[in-house]
Amino acid sequence: MSAHKDILFAFDLDNTVFRNHDTWDRIFKETSLALFGVPLLYTRHVDGTLDTHFTSRNLRDTLSVRLQEAQIPEDALTFPTFLDRFNTEALRVRGPIKAEKFDGVDAFIEHVGDTRRFATWRPAIVTAGDKCIQIRALEALKLLNRFDMSYSFFQGDKASKVEALAWIAQTLRPHALVYFGDTPADMQALCHPAVQVQEKIAVGVTVAKLVTPDMLRDAGAHLILDDFRNGAFQKLRDFLVT
Repeated sequence: MSAHKDILFAFDLDNTVFRNHDTWDRIFKETSLALFGVPLLYTRHVDGTLDTHFTSRNLRDTLSVRLQEAQIPEDALTFPTFLDRFNTEALRVRGPIKAEKFDGVDAFIEHVGDTRRFATWRPAIVTAGDKCIQIRALEALKLLNRFDMSYSFFQGDKASKVEALAWIAQTLRPHALVYFGDTPADMQALCHPAVQVQEKIAVGVTVAKLVTPDMLRDAGAHLILDDFRNGAFQKLRDFLVT
């Protein structure tokens, strides 16, 4: 495949492009305090230990786990009520966003987004993350203008990542759709039969060290990137032209 013909690159954000755990925890804590009177955290169990599975869940599932741990009935309120308050708290966040972008990611996204030399479209975002949080993080990290928001999807925009990727494939009709993600679920989303495109390339990113390369390969990853430095772009380019 030519490395400059009808390719669209899409990225997950949290633990793929940057870390933003502090902000998620702050907002989840304020939301749970307001609704349940209990300070629950997004990334940690009720006992304070790190939840090593939080990256593979969406907000709804993480809330369910935390409520079970805190012995709070899940029917205490509906998820839309929680999400509405969560979004309200996200808008209230003050002070700097403590997101941390991974080394080399600026140059990497700039390369894959070069529509003159490499790709047909600017990169898209396909994430289950809250839009308000993610946009603020992208702005703080000076990455927002790297992506095209007209075909990017955040939590609630579509029912799932599968549906979002399928929309991109059907609407923009790229020859190849390349999706970067950090979880097995990301790899499975692109490989789902509903995503109908001539060529799918699932790229597993292990820079956050939360999953192993084998976990991503077992879920369908075609290529693994340990980080965005050390020739990562050339590794991707070589893979695309073979």
